[in-house]
Amino acid sequence: MAADKKHWSFQPVKRVAVPAKSNPIDYFIGRKLQENNLEHSPKADRITLLRRASLDLTGLPPDPAAVKKFVEYPRTTEIAFAEAVDGLLASPHYGERWAQHWLDVVRYADTHGFEVNTPRPNAWPYRDYVIEAFNKDVPFDQFIREQIAGDQLGKDAATGFLMTAARLLPGQIGKDAESMRLARQDELSEIVINTSEAFLGLSVGCARCHDHKFDEISAKDYYSMQAFFSGVSYGERPIQPDNAEALRKEIEEIKARVREIDRAVAGFVPLSRSGVERASVNALLNVERFAPVKARKVRFTIKKT
Repeated sequence: MAADKKHWSFQPVKRVAVPAKSNPIDYFIGRKLQENNLEHSPKADRITLLRRASLDLTGLPPDPAAVKKFVEYPRTTEIAFAEAVDGLLASPHYGERWAQHWLDVVRYADTHGFEVNTPRPNAWPYRDYVIEAFNKDVPFDQFIREQIAGDQLGKDAATGFLMTAARLLPGQIGKDAESMRLARQDELSEIVINTSEAFLGLSVGCARCHDHKFDEISAKDYYSMQAFFSGVSYGERPIQPDNAEALRKEIEEIKARVREIDRAVAGFVPLSRSGVERASVNALLNVERFAPVKARKVRFTIKKT
């Protein structure tokens, strides 16, 4: 980005020294408590400990069987807790719980926002991709690459990251050339802002109009970054999942089965048709006359309304 790497926001994060025998979290909490003449709360019992871990990691309370197993575990609480945490991390609910934080970072939504808030019926593959990435413990560097260039890495759904921000729909954009060019710039701006805030921790949007007033980001930096995404546009795209071939085979099998059912049902169609269709109805008065017929059921077929 900027040539001046001395700016505070570009400095690397430094690890703070922590006593070797202390848990880092306990150390910092304990030090702050000591500074304020406060003491630690009593240690939580096993039930409370498991409930806290379960709610934190999966968003759900532990079921009675898990509580019973944890409370009656014969070994130390530390060993029992380590095994319980491993089980919670292996739960599919872990990804569902923690993916929401990343989805908040990238401003994911199932609707477009703005005044109408139109639904995005095909936004969910990206959401499911993030959940799966958390559950599979995908390395963060790989997680980044897949979201920026997933279409080149066989991870089509991951590129939904580029489209998560709010945008104007075609009906909300003026028909004149100026309005359409502005809408296009707004789309690219959302992609640049999303990428910079999620992966760089910088809000570079100010540089769209002028050099950034606080961070060392120039307008040239901004438009150089925007050029990288200039080939990206909003729209529906076919997704090729990892098991695409198996899914295609399953679809063909289902279609063949549907054709068999249609052929079987076709034999009953003549029984439900008299062969004479009445004239179209009107909105004022309609009288239907027919000879009396003994029947257990009567079926009316409405062709048009």
